[in-house]
Amino acid sequence: AILAAYDPDHSRNRGEVAAEALSDQAFAEPARAMARLAARVDQPVWIYRFEYVVGHSRDAQRGAFNASVVPYTFDTLDLVDPKATPADLQMAHAVGDYWANFVKFHDPNGASQPTWPQAGRSGDQILRFTSEGPVAGSYPRKARLDVLERLAKPVKPSAVPCSPSPIL
Repeated sequence: AILAAYDPDHSRNRGEVAAEALSDQAFAEPARAMARLAARVDQPVWIYRFEYVVGHSRDAQRGAFNASVVPYTFDTLDLVDPKATPADLQMAHAVGDYWANFVKFHDPNGASQPTWPQAGRSGDQILRFTSEGPVAGSYPRKARLDVLERLAKPVKPSAVPCSPSPIL
C-alpha cells in the first residue's frame, strides 16, 4: 500500500520513496492527527509545511530540511546566512510575522499576508511556505497521509507494559 501511494508507477528511487514515507510517518501524519484531536474539542489549530529553500541552495538541495524554518520563524535569516537574497529575507519576514501574530493575538493571521486557514476537523487545511511564497490550501500529499493513517495500529494504553517508578 505504501509503495502504491508513494510510487504508483515504480519509477522512483526506492531510497527517496522510503525517505518521504518515513518523513510523513514521523512528522506530517502525527501533526495532522494531533490537529484533528484539537479541532474535535473546538481548539483552534493551524498546520504548516515549510518547503522554502534559500535561493543559493535550490540547485543543490532537494527540499527544506528539518529545523531549517528556525531562522525564518525568528526573522533572523540575515544573521545566519550572509548569502540570503532579498526574496529569502522577505520570506523570513513573512514567516516571522505569522509567528509574531500568533504570539500576540493567538491567531497567526494579519492584514498583510495570505490567510492561514485553521486545520479544521479533517486536519487537512494547511499553509505551505514555498518558493512562490505562502500558499494556503489542502495537504498536497493527503492521499499518502491517508494510507499511513489506515496502516497505523493504535496502541491501547493497557497494552503498554509499565511499572511504577520507585520513590527515592
